[in-house]
Amino acid sequence: MASIGFRLKSKENRQVSIYIYFRPANSKVVSARTGQTINPSDWSSSKKKAKTTDPSLINLNTTLTSLEKFISQALNNDLTYGIEINNRWLNKQVDALIQNLDFAPTFLDYANANIPEDIQGESFRNIVNQKTAKGRDAIYYTYYEYPSVHMVKRHYGVRTERYKLMHFYYDIDEWELYDLEKDPSEMHNLYGQKKYAEVQKNMHIRLIELRTRYGDSDSLNQMHIERYLSERK
Repeated sequence: MASIGFRLKSKENRQVSIYIYFRPANSKVVSARTGQTINPSDWSSSKKKAKTTDPSLINLNTTLTSLEKFISQALNNDLTYGIEINNRWLNKQVDALIQNLDFAPTFLDYANANIPEDIQGESFRNIVNQKTAKGRDAIYYTYYEYPSVHMVKRHYGVRTERYKLMHFYYDIDEWELYDLEKDPSEMHNLYGQKKYAEVQKNMHIRLIELRTRYGDSDSLNQMHIERYLSERK
């Protein structure tokens, strides 16, 4: 049985992609992005997991462990049927846009329990069961631990299958847009480029829609900043 692990391909002081990988018998290493990111300073190369220094990293490890079990199950099943295991196969397994908040409704779904209407997550049971490959069309996230240990600026953003739009704020006001298909390491900021004007416009629209859906706003960000600063006095 192939040993499944996780690794980073960059050591830059910024959020970078986490990759899942393994080597099937008599084959090359198979690798794919997990859709999860982390700052390298929070990553343990020896354990191949996040350092458990705060709750968000513990949740990240839970996500990676669940993904590892899912890939292991799918791998055993498909090897039984002689299906070729390669990068394309692995990408199909991890392409769905799933967030930590999707675990609760998924567990409830498996338990055949009612999923409350006000819960923000979505069950991915049918994706795990391979009844569908369709998940979210976009995910929203927010990062607010600044100033803190590794000093990544406060930001929020939206990610689709191909693009990612982020807004950094607090003591900075910068936007970043990345084409994840052409630039998976997010090295080239495309924000403001005429070639991507339509993409940028659509990503802004999707960002506003998701912030409204989850009840997030600039005023809420400011409230949390003021509370954080008052607690530091």
